Parts: sequence; structure tokens; C-alpha cells
Amino acid sequence: MDIATDEILNNNMFKHLLNDPNFLPITIIFIALVLVAIWQKLDRFFIPLALVYSLYVIITIVMSPDQKSQFELPMKEIVKVPVDTLNEVINKKESEEARLAEEARLAEEARLAEEA
Repeated sequence: MDIATDEILNNNMFKHLLNDPNFLPITIIFIALVLVAIWQKLDRFFIPLALVYSLYVIITIVMSPDQKSQFELPMKEIVKVPVDTLNEVINKKESEEARLAEEARLAEEARLAEEA
């Protein structure tokens, strides 16, 4: 290979395109669609197929990895809570529920006592 070809192959844009996991399946599908269009003699579909594929290739080449990563969801930190703290929270909720149930029972008893 000559120097110009080596420079083209080593270009970051083309490395990015070849490292894109979607490039190979989309290219295979494009080739399959073109072959079906040739087989069925549907000449009018060559241009739209080629335009869509070219647009995909251009966008993939131009878009840097930094721009793609902005669409990823950020990872949230995992907060480790000691088991004792969890038990305290659970016990506090249970005791609060028990207190509210006791208050409701006493209020019901007081209401029944007033009616009698």
C-alpha cells in the first residue's frame, strides 16, 4: 500500500466508523436491499437507498464519540446502607404504625363510651 492509503486507513474518522457496532449490520442490510432491488428490477429504489445509507455513513463519521456519549444515561453511585440502619428504619415505621393503630383503637373506645 502507498502512503496515501495508509493515511486514509489510519484516519480517526474511519476508525470510528469501523469500530461502530451498528456499521456492519446496517451495511449488510443495505447490500441485501440493493441486491433485492436489482433482482426485482426496481431501479427507482437505488437512489433513495444510497442516499439514506450515505447519510448514515456521513453522520457516523462526523459524530465524534464524545457527542454520542452525551445520550447515554449517567451511572448513579451505589450507596451502601448498613443493615443496622435499615433495621432501625423498619422498626421505626413499625412502631409508628403500632402507635397510630393504638391511637385509633383508643379513639374508637372513647367514641363508644360516649355513645353508651
